[in-house]
Amino acid sequence: MEQLKADRAHALGLAWAISRLVGRAEEEFPESLQRTLGEALGRLIDYQDARYARGYLARVRAVLAADPDLRVTEIFARRLAVWMTYEDAIRVADLKTRRSRFERIRRDHGATKVRSCT
Repeated sequence: MEQLKADRAHALGLAWAISRLVGRAEEEFPESLQRTLGEALGRLIDYQDARYARGYLARVRAVLAADPDLRVTEIFARRLAVWMTYEDAIRVADLKTRRSRFERIRRDHGATKVRSCT
């Protein structure tokens, strides 16, 4: 969980917000949900902001209160995160044109930056 939290926070440049919310989730929710919640919180903060992610935790908390064996809560937490971060055409374009994506592709494939022909 710590490595996931650190990687996600670093990638988004939002270490303080993710660390704080994931820390709260680690204290409040069972260990079996923490990986799902950690990933979801990173996505939700990137999608909108920390307030939006807190709303997600409130919804998961409500389901958890009525689900002692956690089967429904795990499915709910995963699917709700996906629903709350719907990726329409504009969102997909934003993700695909991020500088970090191009840098990762260059690094993974050993490519160098293209130089101007002027």
